[in-house]
Amino acid sequence: MTQYWDPALTQKRALINQEAALGVANNAWGQKNITQQHKTAFRALTQQYAQQRANLPGSYAARGALDSGIYKQGLIDFNKQRTNQFQNLAQQYAGQQHQYQQAGAQNTLQQNQSLNDVDLAEAQARNQLATQLRQVA
Repeated sequence: MTQYWDPALTQKRALINQEAALGVANNAWGQKNITQQHKTAFRALTQQYAQQRANLPGSYAARGALDSGIYKQGLIDFNKQRTNQFQNLAQQYAGQQHQYQQAGAQNTLQQNQSLNDVDLAEAQARNQLATQLRQVA
């Protein structure tokens, strides 16, 4: 709809758009922040499991069980635990990303609804003005 002559409605539209832009900026910052946190956690987990994997044979060799099925089972258990930890980290990150996507969609929805409300108020004011003009004529 075209801009209405009422400066209050024009100002309201501008404020709605500013609030929406602020929401977009906050959302982008939050997504960047969680991405950095995920990368840091991923690197730390990678280093942790690399060190644990390097030390794994030594603990079995000290007991003379390196060539046994006990070591192989320990290695299987280690890999399962490692896989689970990385999957949990990925799921946590995906959940956070989803929350930000939902917030972005909600922000857009709120902006559109607010602008529609302003458009409706403008249309009602125009209709009322037209009614008044018809009564004068």
